[in-house]
Amino acid sequence: MKWTALRIIPPLDRYPAVVRFAQTPLGKVAVLAVYAAGLLGLERFFWIDMMVILAAMTFFPQWRRGLLLLGTTYWLLKYTLFDWHKLAKVIHDLGLESITDWVALKSSVIAAVILYCACFYAAAVRWQDTWLFRRPLVTMFSVYFVLVFCALHAPLDPAVRAYLWGFIIVFGRYIWFLAYSLTDRRSAHDDGLPWQFRSYLPFWIGVTTSPAPIAKGAAYLRRIEAKTPEELAISQLKGVKLLYWAGVLVVFETIVNNVLHGAPGYLEEYFHIPYSLGLPIFRDAMNAAIAGHPLSWYSNWLSLFAQLLKNVLYIAIWGHVIVSGARMAGFNALRGTYKPLAAKTLTEFWNRYFYYFKELLVEFFFYPVYLRYFKKHPRIRLFAATLAAAGFGNVLFHYIRDIEYIIDMGLWQALLAFHVYIFYGMVLGTGIAISQWRQRQNQRRRHWFREEVMSRVGVVIFFCFVLIFDDPDRTLTLKDNFVFVLSLFGIG
Repeated sequence: MKWTALRIIPPLDRYPAVVRFAQTPLGKVAVLAVYAAGLLGLERFFWIDMMVILAAMTFFPQWRRGLLLLGTTYWLLKYTLFDWHKLAKVIHDLGLESITDWVALKSSVIAAVILYCACFYAAAVRWQDTWLFRRPLVTMFSVYFVLVFCALHAPLDPAVRAYLWGFIIVFGRYIWFLAYSLTDRRSAHDDGLPWQFRSYLPFWIGVTTSPAPIAKGAAYLRRIEAKTPEELAISQLKGVKLLYWAGVLVVFETIVNNVLHGAPGYLEEYFHIPYSLGLPIFRDAMNAAIAGHPLSWYSNWLSLFAQLLKNVLYIAIWGHVIVSGARMAGFNALRGTYKPLAAKTLTEFWNRYFYYFKELLVEFFFYPVYLRYFKKHPRIRLFAATLAAAGFGNVLFHYIRDIEYIIDMGLWQALLAFHVYIFYGMVLGTGIAISQWRQRQNQRRRHWFREEVMSRVGVVIFFCFVLIFDDPDRTLTLKDNFVFVLSLFGIG
């Protein structure tokens, strides 16, 4: 038997008999039941609600788009998470806790944001050739930061200031979905905002708080939507496969945490491996170096490699569950993560690690720069576009996501607090740009060992290095991070 034939999860979508069975009423029930069992096994507490929506979309595919709109609306009312704790802190700081009706406040803020998105989209469609909306994304981000400036510095009543911060926080969750709608406004198949809204925080996102649109926007959903019963069956079988593959990764993640650190994983209540290498967790290794008591250089390296592996597992598990829901709904979306550790180039790793985040950066930052500037200078053009995406766009995404720093510090001080992440974006963008140059220039056949082994090792080492600076703790300085870098070589 060939090794390629050995699969943990069988390729159900490639068996004609299984595909035919999945198109029958009994087969649809079976597919839904197997998927529900997977959600239950992964402890998704919302599994019943999701299965009701998926069952309706499975048995009434002709109403899929309307059901998606209803499902998205239902999920918004019951499950979709916003960073209300950030608004709660604002309300506490303004001394408004006793007079705040949380239910009314949340509902009105969400309604105001959706109405704003509708008005902005309608204006961008109607006046798309005017100077204001010729580049609607620039206008959208400009308005966003004007609102932030007003919330920080305008002489507003405390209740108005709190409401404005609530609007900004919720809009930060919708801003990238609106951006996809704005890029779709000239399409002949544009559905208008009421139908664009079905792709805004769709029900398959579960309870994630990430603002990155997974399965992108309405234009992408139109392209990948199942058009026939056979396509729906294949899409759903792929969804089942991906969900159970996420389950396999959960088991592997638990084993990795147990063996490397003696720490629990997702399944700590079910089993525990008594043997452990006792490696330090990356965060502890960095703190020790910063405190002036670095661990041995090999312990630091091992903790760094382990952290990269755990990051890949985490993003894969999280993304696989979400994408599996989109596939079950009849949208055959690509995986969010696909074998990044097998990548031979930095570009390939970045493309495989979190595909939908990479697509967001390419769509809104790479292409606008690449198509407009430095057309007579190919190398500069590619470098500038890559840096605009992996550098500027990457930082802007997290700057908006981590709005609490702007609330506490102001725009400028928050930007200074991001100086380590800005450095990370610059190094990442430069590395990917150089990788693209080398791919274009070096097409000759290379030695097998260099091609298959050293290239992959180099990619892993690079992303381990940038991982040091990709830390959500904005209190760290570049000096702190470079102290850990030096400890990797026994200096400190």
